[in-house]
Amino acid sequence: MNINTLKSKVSWLNGLIRADRRSPPIGSNHELANEMTRVLVTVGAVAAIALSIAGLLTPGPVSRISIGFALFIAVCLLLWSWQWQRVSISLNRGFVLVALIVVQARFLAGWLFSPAADAPGAILTGLVYVPLILFMVALFEGSRRGVLIGMVSAVVMGVSLVIGSQRPEMQEIHFNDWRLGIVVSISIGTYTFCLARWSDQQRALEDSALQLSLLEREANTDPLTRLLNRRGLDVIISSWIISRQKFGVLLLDLDHFKQVNDRYGHDVGDKVLRTVSDTIRATARDDDVLVRWGGEELMVITRSAEKSALTGFAERMRQAISNISDPDLPSITVSIGISRSGTDEDFEDVIVVRADKALYQAKQDGRDTVHALWTT
Repeated sequence: MNINTLKSKVSWLNGLIRADRRSPPIGSNHELANEMTRVLVTVGAVAAIALSIAGLLTPGPVSRISIGFALFIAVCLLLWSWQWQRVSISLNRGFVLVALIVVQARFLAGWLFSPAADAPGAILTGLVYVPLILFMVALFEGSRRGVLIGMVSAVVMGVSLVIGSQRPEMQEIHFNDWRLGIVVSISIGTYTFCLARWSDQQRALEDSALQLSLLEREANTDPLTRLLNRRGLDVIISSWIISRQKFGVLLLDLDHFKQVNDRYGHDVGDKVLRTVSDTIRATARDDDVLVRWGGEELMVITRSAEKSALTGFAERMRQAISNISDPDLPSITVSIGISRSGTDEDFEDVIVVRADKALYQAKQDGRDTVHALWTT
């Protein structure tokens, strides 16, 4: 092997070891991993309880070590599931790696150091828990580290079986065939590579979904204010109208905005729009729909259709905007027109027109005020 080949292999290995510095690691899916971990924790706890019961009921010499280990795993997993809401993703990630080390140590001890009667329990533990844990490892750690960890596990299990099968006492239980280690090692290694391929495909799907989401967000968002544009609003309002969802509409217009642009320039005007939009975002509720309707007109659509609630909300919005204090900006006020949806009314031709009439009346009343126009 020449020096360049050796350097490339060392570089590849270092890349595997350092892969966890990417957050999340390449090919990983922490959200899915967390969900799957909870499912597998439950499955593992049930399997551990079943193994314990089977060990207690099985006639003949069954290793007490195997039964005790299964009970220990069951208790740990049940406690983990019970405290699930308090466990962070990073802690779950670490716990999965610790669980793999514990199971591997149990497997190695069962074949190399424990009495021969413990070997069947050790191999059963390895074949039940290692694939489950490696699946979680692939989700948490990504394809690169997943392959490295999986191959180390395969080698540890294979070598333990090959060496352990040569112990004289293994002949008594017919576990003295070293080829069993080769079979287990190849099986775990193949399973690891399949997981790595699946993890790569998962990453590709995530990247595609993210790109589509970003493109969709850009298409439905006003670039200056980061509020929805009309295209984005149409998607939401259409579904609300189809489901007969009642809603209120607040139509806001910045007072004397043209004078701001003429006197201070469009850069200041843009900053005014962004600042007002941020204030609206901070004042509105999470499920309110915030829209740049056009020019200096902004819109807030809320699921609340109660008159007093809408009026109070609009007043709080108007007050929050008038309280904006920025030495780089002129005084800012808004006029707000309020309306709400009626039965089988068209959104743009009826509901928004009514809110626009209310907005016009608010400006006629002296600006920096709120006016409502309800359905008859």
